[in-house]
Amino acid sequence: MIEGIGKSEVQRNVGVDALQALIGALRGIRVGLEQTGRDLFWLDPDTGPDIPLDVPTVWGKQLVERVRLAIERETVRVWRARIKSSWAKVRAEEAELKKQGTRPSKITKALAEKKTFLENWQAHVENLKPGWSIPLPPDRRTKR
Repeated sequence: MIEGIGKSEVQRNVGVDALQALIGALRGIRVGLEQTGRDLFWLDPDTGPDIPLDVPTVWGKQLVERVRLAIERETVRVWRARIKSSWAKVRAEEAELKKQGTRPSKITKALAEKKTFLENWQAHVENLKPGWSIPLPPDRRTKR
């Protein structure tokens, strides 16, 4: 029950063990929050309540793997878009500093940290291979 949202009643969930019951409870909370139609979030309205969507394993490991790879691809797509947007902001900031007559050495110093961060992030994202999100050593990853 989440006080003040929807029906104010205790709901129950069961599982073969505590972990399965917890996963089912989290699934129910996420669905219940979505059904309210309200814009609920902790820190960022674009993120929402940040209760993960689970992948039903009952359909097999192959489906889980395909969904995980799709999530990886979408994560990389979002990161690339954010990197591109961040570079545009850095270029705009650089242009504004030039327009104000700031010395080139001062502009370089002012933007060095941002550029280094973006260069490193971009290099990291471009080097990712499918399966990058698996927290296992490369020799234990499944062959693709």
